[in-house]
Amino acid sequence: MEHSPDSEENYYETILRNVPFIAFSLDTRGRVLKANKYTEDTLGLKLDDHKGKPFNKVIKIRKRELLKIFIEFRKNLAGKVTGKTQYKIELPDGRKKKLEIIGIPLKKDGKVVEILDIGEDVTAKEEMTEKLRKSEALLNSIIDQSPNSTWISDDRGVAIRMNRACYELFKITPEEVIGKYSLFTDNILEKQGHMPLVKDVFKKCKIAKFKIEYDTAALENVPLEKTVKRILDVTIFPIKDEKGKVTNAVVQHNDITEQHEMHRQLEEKVEELEKFKDLTVGRELRMVELKNKLRSSGDS
Repeated sequence: MEHSPDSEENYYETILRNVPFIAFSLDTRGRVLKANKYTEDTLGLKLDDHKGKPFNKVIKIRKRELLKIFIEFRKNLAGKVTGKTQYKIELPDGRKKKLEIIGIPLKKDGKVVEILDIGEDVTAKEEMTEKLRKSEALLNSIIDQSPNSTWISDDRGVAIRMNRACYELFKITPEEVIGKYSLFTDNILEKQGHMPLVKDVFKKCKIAKFKIEYDTAALENVPLEKTVKRILDVTIFPIKDEKGKVTNAVVQHNDITEQHEMHRQLEEKVEELEKFKDLTVGRELRMVELKNKLRSSGDS
C-alpha cells in the first residue's frame, strides 16, 4: 500500500512532535518551520508562534556562534549531515544554554527543501563536567602543593602519580618510578614485615600504618640514579569506587629521620650521664670507705 505525500508528511510531523529530544526544522533561509514540545519546553518559548522568523532573531546568538551556525548550515544546504555541534545561546528571559545539535538536510525531488535539527540540551551536563574539572584541578593542586610526601597507586599497587614533596624526599624522578614501582614487589617492605598490612589495604579495605627504615639503595627491580636513607612513618589508605571496590591507594610519608637521630643522640647522652653518675657515686663510696678505715686505724 502506497502512502500519499500528505500522509507521509503527517507521519513525519507526528514523529517530529513526539520524539523525546530537541527537534525543529528550518527552511533553506534559516527560518523556523516546525518544532516539537520538547524543544519549546527546553527553550521556554513556543516556536510555532515564531514560524517564518529567522532562528537567530528568535534566539539571541553571539557572533562567534552565528559563524559556526552559518558554516554548518551551509553544509546542510549542500546536502551533508553535520555531526554533533555545540552552540551557546541566550533565551529571551536571559537564561543561557548550550545545545548539541545534528543538522539533517531533507530533500524533495533531489533538492534540499528543509533542515531538520535534532539534539539535546547539554547545559547541565557541561556545568557538571566543569564542576568536576574544577574539583579535580583543586584536588590536583592540593596533592601537588602539599608539603607531605604523597603518591597514588592503581589497584595493582603500581605508582601512577607522585607529588613534588615525594620526589624531593626520595631524590627520584617520574621516569624512574611512575608505572614501574609497585608496593607488592617492594623487597624492603617485605623484608621488614609490612607486606601483610599493605595487602590488607587492597583486600580488606583497611588503613595501614607503620614505621620503616628505608634505604632506596636496597630497592630491587627499580634502578635509581640517586639513593637516600630515611626513617618514615607511613600511612596507606584505600580509595573505593561506588561498588566498594578498591581502585587506588594513597601513600603518605612522614620523614622522622631527624627526630629519630635526635632521639638516638639523646639516648647516648643519657647513657653517658648514667655512666658518669655511676662513676661519681662509686668514687664517693670509695672515699667514705677510705675515711672509715682511717678512723679505725687512728682509734687503734
